[in-house]
Amino acid sequence: MAIIRSLLGFAYENGYIDKDLRYRFLSQPNSILPRYLNDIQIEKVINGAVQKTYGYRKRAIILFLLGTGCRVSELTNLKVKDFMVDENLIFIRKGKRNKERYIPMFKEVKIAILHYLKISGVKQWNKDIPGYLFSQDEGLIREKKVLNHCFFRLVNIDDKRNYRYFFLSVF
Repeated sequence: MAIIRSLLGFAYENGYIDKDLRYRFLSQPNSILPRYLNDIQIEKVINGAVQKTYGYRKRAIILFLLGTGCRVSELTNLKVKDFMVDENLIFIRKGKRNKERYIPMFKEVKIAILHYLKISGVKQWNKDIPGYLFSQDEGLIREKKVLNHCFFRLVNIDDKRNYRYFFLSVF
């Protein structure tokens, strides 16, 4: 809308149109609140993830996203060493605007990640384990679009930003 108003303003001020039409394209304040998943929907999503190929990984990813509110792009850059079990912290690198931060780790997220690591071959936790936390089978970084597709198909939501608000109702 801002582009249209700007273009119409330019056209009016430079004499390309006789009437100022910018008033017809006023922006409406968006007061839509984020949608939350209820407990039954959350259970369905988590149980649905387990039924898929590599369900243990998808379940851990969903619990991580719901339990932290992280962006999928932040999850793709998460390394095993960023998951600080002893301090109950998670180091987020390359967040929005390439900012780095620490976020608290909920007990449920910690249990899910340690269980995922155990199933994927890490028998004992060690902070010096190399590689990405949710890597592909070849140990490479997971693509953001693959994770987006997987998550949004399981959750079945319209606005892809809403999952970041779901964690408030879960933990």
